[in-house]
Amino acid sequence: MESELRRLNRALLSISACNQAMLHAVHEMELLHEICRIVVEIGGYRMGWGGYAEDEREKSIHPVAKAGFGDGYLEKLKISWADNKLGKGPGGTVIRTCQRFETRNCR
Repeated sequence: MESELRRLNRALLSISACNQAMLHAVHEMELLHEICRIVVEIGGYRMGWGGYAEDEREKSIHPVAKAGFGDGYLEKLKISWADNKLGKGPGGTVIRTCQRFETRNCR
């Protein structure tokens, strides 16, 4: 129960920090980078990233901001939001369903 309370407290602090970032951001890219940083530093995630869904034939997702552990991870991925094998991952699922998607990779 104590660990759940800590997790919920981190979530609340993250939301509050993201709200502050939205109020103070001057440029869109500044906001995206700041939210990724907040997710990692306050939220406790190893990595946070954001991308844009491209409206072209491949329906690719182009990462534009990231923070935390990456080690070239995003640069190596082919991310899509199409309804095919490449689009079944977290990024594609979020865009197609408009629902939050959270993964816990415990490697």
